[in-house]
Amino acid sequence: MAVEIRFPPREFDWAIQALRRASADLRAEADKLVGETAQLAAERARQLAPVRTGRLRRGIGWKHDRGKLRAEVGVDREVFYAPMVEFGHRLVRGRRKAEKRVVGHVEPRPFLRPALEEAAEVLKARLLSVLQRL
Repeated sequence: MAVEIRFPPREFDWAIQALRRASADLRAEADKLVGETAQLAAERARQLAPVRTGRLRRGIGWKHDRGKLRAEVGVDREVFYAPMVEFGHRLVRGRRKAEKRVVGHVEPRPFLRPALEEAAEVLKARLLSVLQRL
């Protein structure tokens, strides 16, 4: 994936450590929540992604590492311009190095980070309900 973000974020490491010491049932439930929330984040990123051809939206995906309390949400490498959309970029004119000059800046249009921030809040609430049963 060209743009790839670890899910859940590092701020959840304490919860993940506690769940690794928990019973198998609670771990399985939490693992399922991580996968569901990653899917939710990918769907939200698709909603937020700007559309010209639809290629960026189609390139957004997620992968759940079952049993490891981990998932990844990101964009396929084939959509090479995803980081430029997410973070913005300089607009350069000229073909050869000597001719190149910056003529402007394309503003960022974040779609992945806001989706993951929303999903992190959802995951936090869901994991806290599971952790309360420890």
